[in-house]
Amino acid sequence: DGEREERYFLNMASAGLAGHVDRIVNRSSKRFGGRATFFLATIQARASYGEAEVSIELDGTPLGSRTITNVMVANGPYAGGGMKLAPDARLADGLLEVVIVRASSFIRSLKLVPKLYNGQHVHDPLVEVYRGRQVQLSTAEDEPVLLDIDGESPGKLPAQFKVMPQAIRLLNVKPTFL
Repeated sequence: DGEREERYFLNMASAGLAGHVDRIVNRSSKRFGGRATFFLATIQARASYGEAEVSIELDGTPLGSRTITNVMVANGPYAGGGMKLAPDARLADGLLEVVIVRASSFIRSLKLVPKLYNGQHVHDPLVEVYRGRQVQLSTAEDEPVLLDIDGESPGKLPAQFKVMPQAIRLLNVKPTFL
């Protein structure tokens, strides 16, 4: 539709699978708690979601196109009921951690799910990690690639994410988390 909307996020934005996970979680009762709800929603979403071709630009430099399951743009390390999706992301370092999960078979991608909780997925050959101040994601396909912005489902790609240094002041946060 060509409309541009500006949104802010504190922790994490994603494109691809996470947009589907959000929709499942936000329709669920969450009676089993956050961890179980997100785990089950991730499996359910991955069973129905395939892949997307996404072009990625980091700090003005094209990284090229990737066939992805998900791309996470993180300011903080945790999301999704305790998943350590971006293990080296720090809220106060002025950088975004970009975690690209390339497409694979359903069975192959299931092997990544347990690793999402301890951050070990970033060492898997399917995963690429970058750091930068500005990220541009666009899709080369007509099929929409859904967004997740701090657990909300605002729309689809294209999207641009950039750091706004010292935009908010956090109080009572343990220094190791920053």
